Amino acid sequence: MTPTEVTKIVEAAREVGRDILTDGKQKVESESIEVQTVLEEGNTVHEITKFAKEAKSDLIIMGVKGIGRLRELLVGSVSVGVIKQAPCPVLIVK
Repeated sequence: MTPTEVTKIVEAAREVGRDILTDGKQKVESESIEVQTVLEEGNTVHEITKFAKEAKSDLIIMGVKGIGRLRELLVGSVSVGVIKQAPCPVLIVK
């Protein structure tokens, strides 16, 4: 794979991320709830907990996909990692 192809794939992933955040923000704001969206790149657990610390968050709310017990043991779980490292309570929504 060439560097140009990698760049295109990364930018496509960023665009998908922006679209997901925009859609979610519109849904939440339609219920008169203030929301802030942030798109970061890197280790998921590290980026979530780093942001929560910097923002002095009171609560982290995150969804769980339910990847399964075996895969969780093999690759780790973002939810579990955030719970272990978070500077505040974490609410997991299925």
